[in-house]
Formats: sequence, structure tokens, C-alpha cells
Amino acid sequence: MPKASRTLRAVLTTILIVIAPASLAITPASAAADACRFVPDSLTAVDLQEDAEEQDEVFLKVGGDWWPSYLTSATFALGQTRGIGTVSEEFTDRIRLELWEDDTWPNGNDLIDVRYVSEGGAVSCRNQPFSVSVGFTDGDAHYLLRAVVGPA
Repeated sequence: MPKASRTLRAVLTTILIVIAPASLAITPASAAADACRFVPDSLTAVDLQEDAEEQDEVFLKVGGDWWPSYLTSATFALGQTRGIGTVSEEFTDRIRLELWEDDTWPNGNDLIDVRYVSEGGAVSCRNQPFSVSVGFTDGDAHYLLRAVVGPA
């Protein structure tokens, strides 16, 4: 076999080795249908972190989204409930929820609690939307988040 033919054959073989696996990576059409959407409805201050100040400034992280927004907190008085209409996050297995108490600089913010909401079990978001209540506490502060989980 001439040297030019061997070189061409080697180049074509290399191209096939690089391209073929990428073309075989097929995403199932049902992948999007398996996703759920977590939509927080309201957050209630059951007990405050800053009792002496009679208010907390908190922010909520839902998956990768923040409420009220990144680097902005919402003020809560004891017993106050605030609607949350700007956050909605898609997930396939479980979603991480974090509630933070915002402190002024140079103090660091306090992580009140981390919770996870999972899809599956006896109730599936793919069948019909359902309501969840998630409690956050650090032994002092206590907040209650109400949300709906449904198809994405």
C-alpha cells in the first residue's frame, strides 16, 4: 500500500474514532417529561433568629435560583407570611433548598437550614401537582415554606 494511502486511511480512522462516539450520545425523548418543577408559594416566619430586633432579613435559595434575588433579602416580622412568585426551578430527582439569615457586613450570613424535596415515592409530580410544606430551623429561627411540585 502506498504511503499516501496509509496516511489517508489513518486520518479517516482517527476522524471516525472521534466523531462516532459523539454521534451515538442520544438523549431520550422522555428525559424532559421526567422533570418536575418546584414552585414556592409562600414563606412564613414562625420564630425569628433576631428576637431582640423583632425582625429577620432572609433569603431563600431554590436549586440555583434566589428569592427575593441574589444578594437581596426580605424582611420578616414574627408570624409574617410573604408570597413568593418569582422563583421556579426544574429538577429530576431532588432539589436543594437553603434558607439564610442576612447579617450586615462584616458579619457573615447565617445558614438557617438546608432541606431537600424529592420526586417519586407514592406521589409523582408527573401524575398531578401536589402541595408540600418544608420547615427550616436552626434551633432558634423557624420558617415554613409552602410550595407546589408539578410537571415541568
